[in-house]
Amino acid sequence: MIRSICRWLLLIVIWSSIPAIPQQPVAPPPKPADAGPSREATMNFLQDKLNGQGRVGFVRTASNAGGITERDYVLFSDVVGDSSSCNLNSTVTVDVSKEVAEGTTDAQGKPVAQLKIHVVEKGTIPLKYIEKIVVEGLQEHFNRMAAQNAHPEVVITITPAAFYLEVIASKPVISFRESSANNDEAPEVKDRNVPDYGFTIRDEETANRLAKALTHAVELCGGGNKDPF
Repeated sequence: MIRSICRWLLLIVIWSSIPAIPQQPVAPPPKPADAGPSREATMNFLQDKLNGQGRVGFVRTASNAGGITERDYVLFSDVVGDSSSCNLNSTVTVDVSKEVAEGTTDAQGKPVAQLKIHVVEKGTIPLKYIEKIVVEGLQEHFNRMAAQNAHPEVVITITPAAFYLEVIASKPVISFRESSANNDEAPEVKDRNVPDYGFTIRDEETANRLAKALTHAVELCGGGNKDPF
């Protein structure tokens, strides 16, 4: 009997000497897709931000195009986020001026002339098909594309820095009507469907905010990557 009491006292001493382990906080469950701003509010934010940034200009040079300086100006306008159809409609106007130093020749030794390009694209992005949204520096984007096109030796420089917000769909469902003209030539109009599209954004903070809003809009529209792995 005395030995049993001693064993119980020993256990009490042992347990009383063990420090209390603080309870670890448990992460809250993931928010449902309809949490946060409404679809209409999110679409309005997207259209206001894209329409409000104005024309974005930058200078582009390439290591394999000595003597050529390209000045690009990109303007997004008439951006409308349709909350009922989950479509993001926009018009983008791109003006490119290729300035050539005197005596510049191409790979065949022919003189390279000055060139002005004017492009207008009116398009529709169905958000329910968007699977991925990426933000990267515009310079990094151009260099990555050059490498993917088997030209890793080409180095492209963008000044001042700008950013590229890319939306990637599961199939070529992003539709555009494109009108392009070189110098004073008559414009060529064509329709095209692509699986991805990018917005040129002036600064990184705005690009990240737009990416966050786009991600939310895609979720509200039933899009996103459904691959469980």
